[in-house]
Amino acid sequence: MAFLWLPVPPGLATREVTRERRFVAMPAGHELAGREEVPIAALRGEPFRSAARRRAGTTRGGGREHFTYDCSLEGERFGDCVGRYV
Repeated sequence: MAFLWLPVPPGLATREVTRERRFVAMPAGHELAGREEVPIAALRGEPFRSAARRRAGTTRGGGREHFTYDCSLEGERFGDCVGRYV
């Protein structure tokens, strides 16, 4: 059993048990600040901070291939990554 993000790999039987919203934080003066909703595509090219790369779960369609990372402090439990949605 595992919790997955979409898209689900072929060959797995799945059942949706919940949906969760994602949130983004940014400076008040950012051009996207103040919007009620921010589509993930609007974040293209924006730098972001995340948990360690192997645990960064907020990705376009669940695919990490759309993000680049500079993880200088990645550790077993905690990490500090600066990423960019590409």
